[in-house]
Amino acid sequence: TYLNIKLVTQYADLSATTILALSKSGSFPSPVPFDNDEVWLSAEIADWLEDSPLSPSNFAWRKAA
Repeated sequence: TYLNIKLVTQYADLSATTILALSKSGSFPSPVPFDNDEVWLSAEIADWLEDSPLSPSNFAWRKAA
């Protein structure tokens, strides 16, 4: 499944600016060209959310520890 930037911002709980900067630095999945636009693969976003120390879901856990 492909996600546009609006959906990625909702799932990742990050701004579009942050997502694009993280993608450029290699810390977030990169978009792929699709139908004159850029989209993200949902599986890559799901993996990032599960595994990345930068994931907002991991911030809450670290604050509680």
